[in-house]
Amino acid sequence: MSARTAIATMGRYGATVNVFAVQLNGEAVARVEWREIGQRKTRTFRGPKRDREAMAKAFAEGTAERLRGGEVVAPKRYSVGELWGLYLTAQSVDWRPKTLLLAKARWRVFTEHVDPRTFADLVQPETLDTWRQALLTTNTAKTGKPMARNQVAHHIQTVKAVWAWAKHRKLLRDNPLHEYAVRKGRDYAPLEVPEYTPAEWGRILATFNYRDARQWRPWAAIALDGLLAPRSNALLKLEWDDVDLDRRVIRWRGELDKVGRTREQPLPRDAVKVLRICRLWARKQDYTGAYVFYGVQERTRQGHWTYSALNAQLHKAADAAKVGRVKYRAMHGLRRMAGGNVLAATGDITKVGDWLGDTDVRVLRKSYLRHRTDHLAAVVAATTLPKATKSGDETATAPTKGAADELQTR
Repeated sequence: MSARTAIATMGRYGATVNVFAVQLNGEAVARVEWREIGQRKTRTFRGPKRDREAMAKAFAEGTAERLRGGEVVAPKRYSVGELWGLYLTAQSVDWRPKTLLLAKARWRVFTEHVDPRTFADLVQPETLDTWRQALLTTNTAKTGKPMARNQVAHHIQTVKAVWAWAKHRKLLRDNPLHEYAVRKGRDYAPLEVPEYTPAEWGRILATFNYRDARQWRPWAAIALDGLLAPRSNALLKLEWDDVDLDRRVIRWRGELDKVGRTREQPLPRDAVKVLRICRLWARKQDYTGAYVFYGVQERTRQGHWTYSALNAQLHKAADAAKVGRVKYRAMHGLRRMAGGNVLAATGDITKVGDWLGDTDVRVLRKSYLRHRTDHLAAVVAATTLPKATKSGDETATAPTKGAADELQTR
């Protein structure tokens, strides 16, 4: 064995534990040495330099405490992967399916940067610094561009939530990430996806022929999305048991809803017509399954029509109608349009929430009602200078059109 280098000494005289860096058969390791009941004992730690030395120091500290008579048992050290597994077991039972998918996707991005076998207590703020820099500078396979800054903040928040939970459960001695903050400047503003205008919606619908076996699905889905404003997942998994054409109501099931709420929505006359056309096609094609929008091919007939197929049809129709594509707008642009239409018709934001199935007014204002400026028309018309008032021999009044014209000719 070659010469060793001292790393640390734990404990006090009579109960000291030493940590050394050693070359063992050509391999760099960390070794802990101490004496117990008159015998010399050792323990060797392997792995990356930072990990093996940290593990050796932690073991040495626990051993020194035990030798002093405290009989302190060193706590289990969890890996990043183990911590995530425990966190999911405790938390995911209360999550919506999409929330779980999103959390897993963000965690997968994190473990591409940090090996899941790494001890969790070795993850430091500097780890998040390098990860954040990588996300902001590395092009993603999906978009060919680095991740948007607001999405980076969401990814980091997911990791911080795991460490905070682990500290609360006493799985970690400390939470070094609890004060980690991302400066949310202007670049961190979320992307504002515009809505379709009613005219654009009409032009898109006009490119489809609902009498065609290949076109009735996209026509009906796009029509219902603009009328009823459901989320695409709920629309494409809509079943005939949820549709009551006699009562003219439709039920959106809680298991398909983002906030988990089952609700009924009254059907406008045009929505009833669209659904009747869907039912006629089901009968014509001898479909007896559950879905309103069932698969096109025989082999996919028992499942629902997919979002990727609908999205492709929407983009194709938008190009044909010369509406143009806007990144990330897709079907959600119709939901935004419907929300704006309800506000224009009622002037009541709570009715917008009732129609869309959202009850958070803050979310409604932020996500659905921020793209229109025509709702300020009444404010513009009512914003004027004050009427004429007299003060002594002088009269102050708003200029008339004639006075303005006179000034212009001088």
